[in-house]
Amino acid sequence: MSALAPSPVQLAPGFSHFPLALIKADAPIMPLIVRWFESNFGGHISPMRILPGELEMITEEWASRAFDTRDAPVQDVIRVPRTRKLDLPLELRYDTGFDEIKSITVNITAEDVITLVQAQRASNGDKRLVDLIQQHIFDTTSIDVTKLVLSRVGNPACYISTDGKVKLMANQSKSLTLQVMRRLMTVACAKVFGP
Repeated sequence: MSALAPSPVQLAPGFSHFPLALIKADAPIMPLIVRWFESNFGGHISPMRILPGELEMITEEWASRAFDTRDAPVQDVIRVPRTRKLDLPLELRYDTGFDEIKSITVNITAEDVITLVQAQRASNGDKRLVDLIQQHIFDTTSIDVTKLVLSRVGNPACYISTDGKVKLMANQSKSLTLQVMRRLMTVACAKVFGP
């Protein structure tokens, strides 16, 4: 995933920036694709790094959406045979910085997500949902993830990591996938055009 810098080439009136390019390619082919884009469109492609704080905001959006749509029937699911599916609504991966245990992955059940969102909303905004999730992890596992780096978040539609990698899942709600894409565009535009 990359954020493209402003292009000196004017393609159409009012359209001179490509804030986000999702590229799926094998590692050896990637430099060729990047060079082709840069030479043909006069822009610059660089990996889009996503800060852990941005992952926390994405986590809050996903958990709130899971809470708000918990009773709604799903009617916009795309069906693709034999694809991986994340059954739990929220997955968080924390990097530890140790060679022995490189990362800790936490899957949060739908019931726990609903309980956490209810607690956050009951606090009238005094507590961030991410803080409640971190406290929940500490209470259930005795692991203080506030000392670790959030490096990847996942929901049934995709995984997003701090190194800019995105894995979209099939068999998921089109509206959830669109929400993910909107968030990626927001992050990419903020990186290119500023907040």
